[in-house]
Amino acid sequence: LITNWHVVTGKNPVTQDWLPENKVKLSPNKMIIYYSSKKLGTTSIREESLIENNKIKYIENTVGKEMVDVVAIPLKDTIGNIRIFPVNYKESNDEILLTPTERLFILGFPEGKKSRNTSFFPIWKSGLIASEPYLDEDNKPIMWIDADTHHGMSGSPVYFLTIGETINNGKIFPPMTLFMGVFSYSYSDINIGALWKASYLRTIFDKLP
Repeated sequence: LITNWHVVTGKNPVTQDWLPENKVKLSPNKMIIYYSSKKLGTTSIREESLIENNKIKYIENTVGKEMVDVVAIPLKDTIGNIRIFPVNYKESNDEILLTPTERLFILGFPEGKKSRNTSFFPIWKSGLIASEPYLDEDNKPIMWIDADTHHGMSGSPVYFLTIGETINNGKIFPPMTLFMGVFSYSYSDINIGALWKASYLRTIFDKLP
């Protein structure tokens, strides 16, 4: 399972101070996961440990002295009445030339809101690429996205998708869905958020056991 470092620690990945919204200054030792059940529209609830024998179970990385705000959590309880729909993180199209103002889609649960009360289908929110997508920002492999985001969207997958044929870089492409990365945090006063790029995360994911 992929999510943010600040989700499993309750800390700021840059300063490693406790997040202001974290009322209890303790990092969680377990995570509750809502899976899609085999019957569409229903969920199966499982629990996974984040710490065992005083050691963290999740895999973390650093960029320089800063924690990468993306972690991988190995899952043990995945047998039974659940359905998993893995993100195809390896799918890319180097011929697509993305530029600022291209629209991306963030799948998450803003303020805990979901699209159906009896299940956990995510809310689709969108935003525009707000920086040069092939350049790194703040000396990290992130790009800025102009989007109205909220608590509950941390760790959300972000996609570029098209419905019909698209003309891009002088070529015609069929409908596509491209994984763009993992949403991390936002500056709410200016509606700018940070997206850890898929091009960087692929190198991390490929090394996972």
